[in-house]
Amino acid sequence: LKAASWTWDVLNVSSERPSARYGHASVVLADRVLIFGGRDSNGSDLNDLWIFTIDTNWTKVEYNMASWPPARSFHSMSISEGKVALFGGIEGGVSVLDDFW
Repeated sequence: LKAASWTWDVLNVSSERPSARYGHASVVLADRVLIFGGRDSNGSDLNDLWIFTIDTNWTKVEYNMASWPPARSFHSMSISEGKVALFGGIEGGVSVLDDFW
């Protein structure tokens, strides 16, 4: 969205990109947009993290499963002092989460 004119442009992204999803959370950190989790078109919860920048387009973050939030949807994310916080959500479509990462 161009705030000066309140008009949208479709970005022609040539790189790999996140799969279609809903119930994900996103935040803006400096010049990056971060998207975490959500639910895919089959109804499965996701725990992938994608970063978008205008220069590099989408990048999927590789991670260590031992120190990574479990798959979830309908959670919240926020930024404080340059750090991303993630809270709650729904796991597997039935379990309401109260964890904080």
